[in-house]
Amino acid sequence: MRTDEIEMMRLVATGFSEKEIALRTQRSVKSVESSTYRLRKKLGVSDRVEVAKIAVEAGLVSIGILGADSPPPDVLSDRQREILSLVGEGLRMKDVADRCDLSAKAASSHKDRAMNRLGLRDKVAVYHYCQLHGLTPGSTRPAQPDQRPAITDVSPLAGNQPPLTSEPSS
Repeated sequence: MRTDEIEMMRLVATGFSEKEIALRTQRSVKSVESSTYRLRKKLGVSDRVEVAKIAVEAGLVSIGILGADSPPPDVLSDRQREILSLVGEGLRMKDVADRCDLSAKAASSHKDRAMNRLGLRDKVAVYHYCQLHGLTPGSTRPAQPDQRPAITDVSPLAGNQPPLTSEPSS
């Protein structure tokens, strides 16, 4: 992968919107949208959550860099926690609704309420939150958010870049 593609992957996985990425990279929003589309196509994924998963696996970003300041999952109802964990796995809302035997609108409503309660703004933040709090299979559940281990095993995709650990600005 090219260096600019790796940087785009890091920014997407950290939860930056296309507009925020455009401001950071001094590119047009249209150019960023085109680049993220080509990146997803090159990686063989369909959305930002899957890009975040690959970036975490490659060591480009640390697990849970978004959602660390959010309340614990016990503030959610069982249904909200279930739906949020499925969204955190990268499932589409139609698939979440099918698994939970709900309408897509009801599932989306549960997801929106859970995200509002936790202060999460997008599915990438949900992914990081679920990883941090052990809500998805294979996720880690550290004792303290400040004691999360940083991923240091950087794959050949990452080059020599350290893991990105800062949150996007609001």
